[in-house]
Amino acid sequence: PVHRKKMWQQKFAEGDFAYYVVPPGSLLCNKPLKELNLPPELVIVSVRRGRRTIVPHGDTIIRPHDRLLIFAASAETLTDIEQKMNLMR
Repeated sequence: PVHRKKMWQQKFAEGDFAYYVVPPGSLLCNKPLKELNLPPELVIVSVRRGRRTIVPHGDTIIRPHDRLLIFAASAETLTDIEQKMNLMR
């Protein structure tokens, strides 16, 4: 089991934002965003890599230890992607 630490989550009427850390071995690692088949109700808003903040595009490759700011239409979508991609909050 992966230790899940909630970094941050904010609920809005239109959906939820949350930060996740990408652990080594996650299904997101070393793949461009356009190949991840993410649900349409979910957007990776930014990628924090070290001290750099990246506005991601389809060709952005997610690396282990990246911190992702994700927006989803619902908390259920966040939970689903967290479990499927082995992310840590």
